[in-house]
Amino acid sequence: MKSRIRSQKKQLMIETLESRIMYSADLLVGFIDEPVSSGSEVKLADEAVTLLDRTYQQQDAVVSDTADELQGNRSELVVIDSRTPDFQFIIDNLASDGDRQFHVVLLEAGDDGIQKIGETLATGQSFSALHIISHSDGDSILLGSDQLDLDRAQAESEHLRAWAGGFTDDADLLIYGCNLAGGGAGQQLITTLAGLLDVDVAASDDLTGSQLMGGDWDLEYQIGEISTEVAVVNGIQWSGLLANVAPVLSGSNDLNGIDEDPVLNDGTLVSDLISGHFSDSDGPASGIAVVGVDNTNGDWQYSTDGGANWLSFGNLDQTSALLLAADGSSYIRFVPDSDWNGTVADGITFHAWDQTSGTAGGTADLSPDTDTFLDQFSNPPSYSNDHGTVSWSGAWVENDSAGPGGENNGNLKVKQGQLEIVPKTTGDYIYRQADLTGATSATLSFSYINTMSNAHLIELQVSDDGGANFTAIESFSTGSNFGLGTISTDVSAYIDNEFQLRFYVANGVNGNPNDNLNIDDVQIEFIHNTAIGGETAFSSAAFSSDIMVNPVNDDPTGLPVIIGPVEEDLTLNVDTSAIDDADGVGSFSYQWLRNGSVISGATQASYQLGDADVGQRISVQVSYTDGHSTPEQLVSLETAAVTNINDDPTGLPQIIGDAEEDETLIVDTSLIDDADGLGSFSYQWLRNGSVISGAILTSYQLGDADVGQRISVQVSYTDGHSTPEQLVSLETAAVVNINDDPTGLPLIIGPAEEDQTLNVDTSAIDDADGLGSFSYQWLRNGSVISGAILTSYQLGDADVGQRISVQVSYTDGHSTPEQLVSLETAAVANINDDPTGLPLIIGPVEEDQILNVDISAIDDADGLGSYSYQWLRNGSVISGAILTSYQLGDADVGQRISVQVSYTDGHSTPEQLVSLETAAVVNINDDPTGLPLIIGPAEEDQTLNVDTSAIDDADGLGSFSYQWLRNGSVISGAILTSYQLGDADVGQRISVQVSYTDGHSTPEQLVSLETAAVANINDDPTGLPLIIGPVEEDQILNVDISAIDDADG
Repeated sequence: MKSRIRSQKKQLMIETLESRIMYSADLLVGFIDEPVSSGSEVKLADEAVTLLDRTYQQQDAVVSDTADELQGNRSELVVIDSRTPDFQFIIDNLASDGDRQFHVVLLEAGDDGIQKIGETLATGQSFSALHIISHSDGDSILLGSDQLDLDRAQAESEHLRAWAGGFTDDADLLIYGCNLAGGGAGQQLITTLAGLLDVDVAASDDLTGSQLMGGDWDLEYQIGEISTEVAVVNGIQWSGLLANVAPVLSGSNDLNGIDEDPVLNDGTLVSDLISGHFSDSDGPASGIAVVGVDNTNGDWQYSTDGGANWLSFGNLDQTSALLLAADGSSYIRFVPDSDWNGTVADGITFHAWDQTSGTAGGTADLSPDTDTFLDQFSNPPSYSNDHGTVSWSGAWVENDSAGPGGENNGNLKVKQGQLEIVPKTTGDYIYRQADLTGATSATLSFSYINTMSNAHLIELQVSDDGGANFTAIESFSTGSNFGLGTISTDVSAYIDNEFQLRFYVANGVNGNPNDNLNIDDVQIEFIHNTAIGGETAFSSAAFSSDIMVNPVNDDPTGLPVIIGPVEEDLTLNVDTSAIDDADGVGSFSYQWLRNGSVISGATQASYQLGDADVGQRISVQVSYTDGHSTPEQLVSLETAAVTNINDDPTGLPQIIGDAEEDETLIVDTSLIDDADGLGSFSYQWLRNGSVISGAILTSYQLGDADVGQRISVQVSYTDGHSTPEQLVSLETAAVVNINDDPTGLPLIIGPAEEDQTLNVDTSAIDDADGLGSFSYQWLRNGSVISGAILTSYQLGDADVGQRISVQVSYTDGHSTPEQLVSLETAAVANINDDPTGLPLIIGPVEEDQILNVDISAIDDADGLGSYSYQWLRNGSVISGAILTSYQLGDADVGQRISVQVSYTDGHSTPEQLVSLETAAVVNINDDPTGLPLIIGPAEEDQTLNVDTSAIDDADGLGSFSYQWLRNGSVISGAILTSYQLGDADVGQRISVQVSYTDGHSTPEQLVSLETAAVANINDDPTGLPLIIGPVEEDQILNVDISAIDDADG
């Protein structure tokens, strides 16, 4: 390690490095954890500046001596964060040490701490030690606006290396902050700083500060050899700790109320939301961390520049809390949706924020953590397992009546990876303790196998006072939680730093050794939030604020519109579709007005104009109550003056007389009346509504032009109010015609023979009443021929021998239907029609099969008669084959078969049809009869012969070939009519296979019956055994049998 030089006692000095940054320890007093704000503290800082100014005035006279003196002194730089509570007391303590020369740098909350310290160390002064007095959260140290942790140190490594230029060769870094060296992250930071600065480092691994609050000024964790003594000694009466204390939020204030659809919405200061509800023991800086907003009916927004710019909060939760300072520039507002009003309850939710970490306008993660205590009782047996994310407070503790056997023996023990409880003795128990400090909820779970019988009872108990009192929350017996299962139960009500769970034998019975309760995977899962409360920058509690959006009436838009003609006796309707109201439209009520005055009783959506309204102007008033209970009233524009409407006359002129050609019609006006008065009548007769020229009298004679027309009469006059009136009678029926018979007949042209076409000549027909369009109907012997309705008709089979005529119909010029029939033709002569289709042979074309004839395809326009049949072989008659079926025989094999069908048609014409020929008839083999017979004794060395005389074949026999068989298998080379038995055949059964090709080229094969097993005839052995060896006493003779052989084996 580096060699160390002890500090020499020097006179206390004032050293100015930078205005308002570095002061002598005996001059500058103030505060570290709080910004400079109180009157006394500002005055103190101002006095320091005044003193510094005087120092500058004296500098010219002493600078040389001072510089020389400083080179021989050990100067120590002390950096104090301004948020350290009552840092004036600490500086006073530093000043009381006359043996050391301290230089103090004060870091404000907004200062870049790394930069400020770097600037100080770059002034040319060499320091033997750097003391940093500030808050620590265990992972980092607070330096102004910097939170110096491992990540920050690595990111700023170049700037931190530059600090080394301001140190002496044996310099030390002493960091005073609670628990900085108490965990792995803080220790890594310390190691990194030691390497970057090339210094030895000391830091605290517990609370740093007042002994009354559990702290001290010892720096227990060191890297290298520390020669510098701590700057602050134990026993100092400073009453604080160098760890941040989270702010406390006791409630919240609601936002200032706003009106619906506000034109301007200035919002509410963040400071006003927490005013009276925020407290912080170690600093006045305040703010909020917003974790939720309700944007259901609008948009929550914030501003950090006094309202010049507004931003939406968007979607927030515990993982992305938005940080806002409680200053004069930070506002919150709610912008409601258009036309929405009401109370936004719990519209914005937030924690208190003391600004010791995080940046205003930024975000912070305040989400809780989940940890577990867990014992899985894994082998080897142990009561001290810690399988969870955190460690139990201690091992399992048992009270075992069987003796203190521990985890291996007794009624309570760990066995096969489970906790086994044998309930023999009431009062036996085992418990384990866990520290649930800071937990907000906790769940206890485990698996079990309960095999207890009789009256055994074990209780699961919990305690929140270290075991002084227990509460049973589950039980295990034959009737409760029996068999295999799991327990998971909420124990949040028992959260404590001395939480205990216990298995207690409430009723023990010394019985079956297999009556026990096995427990495994005992776990306590708990949720705690290390991001809030404690030493964090955020309060544990969160509160919400409401805002009231006041309703403001919106005037309705649009007017009711009167629809309908403004005339006497007509009905006016009101159209309200143009009416709208942002506050909501209610049910309408109506009041019609005449010249602005109420028309009594006219309260419906329609109004019928009457005599009282003629010449007046009409309007309508529509009333309703809007959605915010405001009564609204709208009046339509007035109509034009109501127009008078004439009273129509009553009654009609009436025509008297018959509506027939040449008759006279007379008009009767006696039924006509007019409330406005009658005038003199004038007349005009009408034909189908059109004027009949010159017919202007009270009577009219019907003529040819009127036939089929309808006649009416129009009567005109001017009523008593000078209104011209005109009435038209009802029309008569169509004037009846007197018919004239037609002359002439239709004439048939064309030969009366089958398949010929006849035409009708109508040129001789005439009718004085006028001819209409002709329609035709041809007749056979006077009866209708269906579908024959054209001017021509083609004669067919059905007409042969029949007489044809034609009927011509039309409607004459006076709508009289007329009908004329021609003279009949002579009987129609026949012309033969050839039949269609052919007979079809059905069936397999194979020997012995039966062929049938299908005649369903045969047709004949002249009619079919009875069929006769003749089967043909290659076109030649097969004698006697005259039926509808024919069985194929040997004579047909290889031949082609057809059939001839004959009949006489309906007009006595003989007809004959021949089917297509079949394919050549296929042969079907006839199996041979009989078997080959083996002749001769079945003995070794005898000869067997085959007798084929019993074999016969209807298809003819061919030349035989032979194959002798041994037990059904081929005997190689044995292909003659005889076979001599040998040693290989002894004990085997012999047969013979005879093969040939029959007269239809079909290969045939027959196998004889097998013989009895072939009898053996012994074969004498050959050769003798041979003795080998010297024929002398004590010699060994051997036998050689290699020359012995036997055909029988």
